[in-house]
Parts: sequence; structure tokens; C-alpha cells
Amino acid sequence: MDDVIHEIFKEAFDESKRQGIEEAHERVARDMLKMNLPLSLIEKISKLSGDTIRRLAESLGVAVIL
Repeated sequence: MDDVIHEIFKEAFDESKRQGIEEAHERVARDMLKMNLPLSLIEKISKLSGDTIRRLAESLGVAVIL
């Protein structure tokens, strides 16, 4: 029983950690978009895909610099 409970909490913690990391990557990308940095640099530093960065840019109302 303890093993099952431990596994449930571990999975929940891992998912929460993954979401936190992704949110941090998106925050970095948003800041870089606001600074009008090029897409290739944002991809490299934020570890996000070009599609995700374009979606963030659209939500911010800023252009993506190629």
C-alpha cells in the first residue's frame, strides 16, 4: 500500500515539476520576444519549438523576428 501511495505522489510531483519547467521556458521566450530577439536565438535558449514561440508571440501581439 505504501508503495502505491508513494508512486502516486511521485507521479504528481514529476508532472508538477515538468509543468513548472515548461512555464519557465515560456516565460523566458516571452521576455525574449518582447526584446525583439530572433526566433533562432529564442529557440536555442528557451528550448521551445518555433511553433510554440510563434503562438506566444501571437498571444503577446508581437512579431517574430526571423
